[in-house]
Amino acid sequence: MNGGGLPALPQGWTWASLESCCQKLTDGAHYTPKYVSEGYPFVTITDVEDERIVFGSAKLIGKEAFEKLRSNCNPHEGDVLFSKDGTVGKTVEIDFERDFIVLSSLAILRPYHEVLIPRYLKYVLKSSLAFEQYDKMKTGTALTRVILRNLKKIKIPIAPVNEQRRIDAKVEALLAESKTAREALDKVPGLLRRFRQSVLAKAFRGELTQRDPNGEPAQSLLQKMEQEEIRQQTKTLVESKPRFDDFPRLPDTWVWVKLGKIANIVGGGTPRRDTPEYYKNGTIPWATPTDINPNGILTIFETAEKITEKALAKSSAKLLPTGTVLFSSRASIGKIAIAGRALTTNQGFANVIPTPLLDSRYLAYGLRHFAKDIERLGSGTTYIEVAKSSLKEFYFPLAPLKEQRRVAAKIQELYSFADSIEAAIKKAKERTGMIDQAILAKAFRGELVPQDPNDEPASVLLQRIKSTTGQLGSFQTKSAN
Repeated sequence: MNGGGLPALPQGWTWASLESCCQKLTDGAHYTPKYVSEGYPFVTITDVEDERIVFGSAKLIGKEAFEKLRSNCNPHEGDVLFSKDGTVGKTVEIDFERDFIVLSSLAILRPYHEVLIPRYLKYVLKSSLAFEQYDKMKTGTALTRVILRNLKKIKIPIAPVNEQRRIDAKVEALLAESKTAREALDKVPGLLRRFRQSVLAKAFRGELTQRDPNGEPAQSLLQKMEQEEIRQQTKTLVESKPRFDDFPRLPDTWVWVKLGKIANIVGGGTPRRDTPEYYKNGTIPWATPTDINPNGILTIFETAEKITEKALAKSSAKLLPTGTVLFSSRASIGKIAIAGRALTTNQGFANVIPTPLLDSRYLAYGLRHFAKDIERLGSGTTYIEVAKSSLKEFYFPLAPLKEQRRVAAKIQELYSFADSIEAAIKKAKERTGMIDQAILAKAFRGELVPQDPNDEPASVLLQRIKSTTGQLGSFQTKSAN
């Protein structure tokens, strides 16, 4: 570092303020003209995505407003746009000719092209060298910004023009490779989602595990149910195979059965909110759909809210035993969790209490697999709700109990494998973002491409512009010896 606090640069490079190397540095319109149905795009920061302008999202202004603003707020080909308000640091190289106006949240930088190539400037403004300066200059709390006066003082490293071109080409190539890697990584979550769906589909067709020749068939378990009604219903289910022609074929030891015959399905309730003694110092976990992770099946022990014994006695909320599968049946249908302790829920759930014929985790995975089919049983106008009576009538594939546990364990094993891949992908995506900044940092230290001693030094170019225009601000040559 030199005495001014700026890193040393290669021979032929120089540090210069933005105002020193831009013939125009201003912001856009400081008021919003009246919008019209046909006219000229009025571009704001929300219309800037991924280093480009999405003109399709921009509002339009009329010809009179455009003519009033065009002299100062109409970017030209070769300019660079910079977002200085809100999300500071978005950049766009204007490599096209089109009439449009920008709002004041965007600054227009028009470099002296003899000194500074637009794409090089765009990348400098995206580098950590620039962001470190933005962070020191930002003002505001709810809306942070870099005011124009401070933006002009930003110091950037300027390489000889020929070297800028070599840097641009190299950065473009490396960032394209990084982008390709990110795009490939972006596809993985979708592949894992389909993988998990495939795991569940195979699991509940009986294709995920091997049969145990000594295992007791599910039909036998059903026939051992003590209640006469369930035993009679079961006999009908087992014997009326034509009723299941449209159902996926199950292994011989499995059976389709109504969920209400192998589980007790109960709702929840909400104690009166205007009675503080129902909630104050409560000790009973009271689950709502917001307590449930929509992307997984977790065993929950704690909830955001708790209710008292009195609230439980005075409301329709019911204390549910450990192992109950919580199934959100209203609005956000299909969120699932397993009760890790005795708890209760609000009325947004159809809570499925398994009989000894059912393993809780097998049941939970099954409800996840069939969630879309169950949702189609719902009705309502303001929101869709699946009635408990409909869930009781839903046919569910019952496997022998020991096989249920093997199925659940296998699903968990494969899901854990998918989870580990997902975690690795997340870290890899974070690294790709760091790689981009590393590329830019290396580029603007002069380490990305070789220097050519025959290139005209940037300081000479700046001096020539200064002598020609008389408008050039100060610059500093900070070269390494």
